[in-house]
Amino acid sequence: MAYRFPFSPFPDGWYFVCYSHELPRGKLFNKTFMGRDIIAFRGADGRVCVADAFCPHLGAHLAKGGGCIEGDAVRCPFHGFRFDQTGACVSTPYGEPPKAARLKTWHVDEFAGFVMAFYDDAGRAPTWRVDECDIAGFGELKTQHYWLRSHPQETTENGVDPAHLTVVHGYKDVRELVPLTVRGPHLTGAYQMRRSAGLLDALNLKLDSQFVVHVWGLGYSRVEVVVPHYGIEVRQWIFSTPADGEHVDLHIALRMKPIAFPERIVPGLDKLPRAMLTALAHAMIMRVFENDIEQDFEIWTHKGYVSPPALSRDDGPIGLYRRYCKQFYPELRAREAGE
Repeated sequence: MAYRFPFSPFPDGWYFVCYSHELPRGKLFNKTFMGRDIIAFRGADGRVCVADAFCPHLGAHLAKGGGCIEGDAVRCPFHGFRFDQTGACVSTPYGEPPKAARLKTWHVDEFAGFVMAFYDDAGRAPTWRVDECDIAGFGELKTQHYWLRSHPQETTENGVDPAHLTVVHGYKDVRELVPLTVRGPHLTGAYQMRRSAGLLDALNLKLDSQFVVHVWGLGYSRVEVVVPHYGIEVRQWIFSTPADGEHVDLHIALRMKPIAFPERIVPGLDKLPRAMLTALAHAMIMRVFENDIEQDFEIWTHKGYVSPPALSRDDGPIGLYRRYCKQFYPELRAREAGE
């Protein structure tokens, strides 16, 4: 990927590990994360631990060959060494735990049904957190997962590129409601647009939508979508996690509130059971979300990084976004500081 992107494949920041429901007590979760194999588990006390997957004793993979969770500790399948949620070796089957046997653990945050871990190239503790958004009144979480040959800076850039919404996704009348602003690791802005709905256009449906974008680092994006005429309110999440240096582990998730004015969509629709109506709308909106994301795949997979870009006056705040991104790369931070 180095010939496509002139920066590290592993920017600093918070990245998605798994959904909370994927970590019941006693389950050992394993994935490739930021160029490493990691494990995750929930102890008997309910807290989540994310750690490197290889035992510091003699290197056995803790999630393969019979590794398991015992209380608040993970047990190595090779020699039975047990490591607690701080990474300390708390017992062995045949003597006092060696002091040097310490498992590397990651800083973890869990909110809104998501488990996030913090990556820092120098191993420093996080100095910021993703905001814990309010999901009161929103329904169940719908999810989808993709594996792409790309970079999180590229996938996240779409959230500040309103021009592509018309060309790639078929939105109309895209306009800025709130200018893009940056406060440290938080980038936010708001847009209004109208979806071109083909046959539904003939039914004169009012599909004008408002989107508020929240970006926290390069691995977390949340889009708050409102369609005022129908009382539709949706939360969309895009998690772009670097995996092996060549690919991103892309997860999308969606929650929505019950539709406030279903009778405005089709007369009589409000007579359906509310649970049925909500389930149908939720599934339909999730499919629209998936379709929008999938339309970008071919471009993300093959595009290269152009610097400086030959921007049009109407391209949107691409330059501001790219300056924002520099804070997540140690080499670019050092260059900016003149080190």
